[in-house]
Amino acid sequence: MFSHHGMKSWSTLLAALLSIALIAGCAGRRAEWGDPRTGLVMTYRMPESGALRYQMSADSTQKLEVPGQPVTVTGTKTTEFSVQPLGLEQSNHRLRITMDAIDVSIDAPQYGITPDTSDVPGKHFEMLLSPLGEEREFSGAYAIQFDMGPDGKHNVGADFQGFFPDLAGRPVRVGDTWTTTDTITDKRERGDALIRLESVNTLAAIETVDGMPCAKVTAALTGTIEGKSKVQNAELVIRGEFEGVETWYFAYRAGQLVKSEIEVHTTGTVAASAPQQVTIPMTQDLKISSRLLR
Repeated sequence: MFSHHGMKSWSTLLAALLSIALIAGCAGRRAEWGDPRTGLVMTYRMPESGALRYQMSADSTQKLEVPGQPVTVTGTKTTEFSVQPLGLEQSNHRLRITMDAIDVSIDAPQYGITPDTSDVPGKHFEMLLSPLGEEREFSGAYAIQFDMGPDGKHNVGADFQGFFPDLAGRPVRVGDTWTTTDTITDKRERGDALIRLESVNTLAAIETVDGMPCAKVTAALTGTIEGKSKVQNAELVIRGEFEGVETWYFAYRAGQLVKSEIEVHTTGTVAASAPQQVTIPMTQDLKISSRLLR
């Protein structure tokens, strides 16, 4: 039979062994986001409570080589919105996107447009976001509209189809690359446009942004745009190719996009069918910046 002293010793030894096993288990457990040295596993995750608030700003300069009268059209658009998690659906995030503010202006020769967007704030739609950044079921965004005068009613649908950058779907280290493709459809009252985009992404560095360790990703962008629009009695057909760069920062521990900067240059043509057939060379420079508001 064991003495009281022996039982106490065995108890102490057992407790020590359990503690060692627990420590070893914790030390061996890898964080779900991996490690920058061995490979980051980036996936979108949402806060358990509260919403994420973003601001997105776009500035464009479009030049049309109209014979005898070159035309320059500039535009700005600033949007603030909230992303409210509604839970998971088969590993996808169900999100409610609420418009908090939107300001739009267009400046062209002989006219300028600053549409009334006062009824947009407070409107919302739902969408699904996969862990790797694929946007799905966003059709409700097309119902959030504002009147752009001669160009008819616009909506916010195209703004959210490619807002979240696509992630690699595998562990990546600094210097690794991955290629993603996307299709964005811009549906308007008087015309549609289809944008096909390819992005070659590179994990460039690990940097701290707003106190959060982030993956800095640089991307080379290429693609095409095709669209049709009707203005008065003329049908316009737009075709173009673009290239550009994007830099975005992803807080890999929180699983959230922190900010992005995009610059794109497009060259193409605008073909008008009336009052006579004419093809107008076109260029456009576009800058889009997005950031998580704190």
